[in-house]
This record gives sequence, structure tokens and C-alpha cells, in this order.
Amino acid sequence: MSAVLAGAILTVSGSLLAGPAQADPGTADGGVSIQAYTPPAVTIRLTNKDGRDEEFRVESGRVEHRYERTVNGTWTGWLGLGSPAVTGGISGAANADGRLEVFAHRSGNNDAIHIYQTAPNSGWSSWYSLSGVISTSKPGVWTQVNSGGTLAIAVWGPDSRYHYKTQQAPNCCWTTTWS
Repeated sequence: MSAVLAGAILTVSGSLLAGPAQADPGTADGGVSIQAYTPPAVTIRLTNKDGRDEEFRVESGRVEHRYERTVNGTWTGWLGLGSPAVTGGISGAANADGRLEVFAHRSGNNDAIHIYQTAPNSGWSSWYSLSGVISTSKPGVWTQVNSGGTLAIAVWGPDSRYHYKTQQAPNCCWTTTWS
């Protein structure tokens, strides 16, 4: 397996899994559709369905956000999202319906957590665990949008391998197990 960090995209060649490559449930033929994940960062910018940008950052171990009041307009100040303590960077993506979703590595438990907009351009849910154990040697959660519109995440496990979890359908719930 080789990994090349090019800009903000982690391009991976070969299988990232302990066994055979995980089929992407978002593809018609069951093949792996995308092997490029966006790595975690201290600050990320996502775009709301209405075109307004929203930024997220880790500040003093907590996730904060700010957003444009209007497209290309003024920004709010930084606001807390009520996150538990996190380590490493954060990542995120837009769901097929336009709702933003942000992922982080919770300190202490070393599990993947996420928060999502309850409706496009709207307020935020509580933080929820996606379980799993993330290695502290490579903290963070990587994100991608599959060709079928589902989100997928990858974490570096204590077994020194990437492990994956995907949405069961676009805009929906997450698989219960990690690949």
C-alpha cells in the first residue's frame, strides 16, 4: 500500500483494508468507486446548500464553527458546537440533500464522532459516536463522498490499518460495523 498526500486529498493506491477491498455500496456493480479521502485538518470550509460557506476548526480541543450570514457576506464570530474533547483534525462533507456533516476523533475514548445539520442550511444535531477505535499515532477521521451519494469515513486503527464505515443510503444512517 502506498499513500501520497497531495494538497488536501489523500490519494491511496491499493487496498486499505486488512482483507480484500471493500465494495462501495453506492456503485451499481459493487466495485470500489473512490480511493481518495480528504484528510483531517485543523480548519475546514464546507458550503451550505444555499451557497453560504461555513468554517469549522479545532480550538483548545473543541470544535467551533462560523458561517457567512449571506453568500459572500459578513461572517459570524466563532461559535462552539458543544463538542466533547477532540484530538487531531476534523473533516466533513455535504450529504446528498445538502446537509453538512462534520467528523472528529474524540479524545479519551478514541472513537469517531459526528455532528450534522438537522436540515440543509439549518441548526446542528448533538454529537454522536460512530464507535470504533482510532489510533493515537494517526488521529483524525478521513472523509469521502461516494459516487452513489453516500458519505464514507476512514480511520487509522490500532492495528496500523485503515478501517471504513459508510452510510447505508444517501442522507441516512451509518453501518454498525467497521470494515
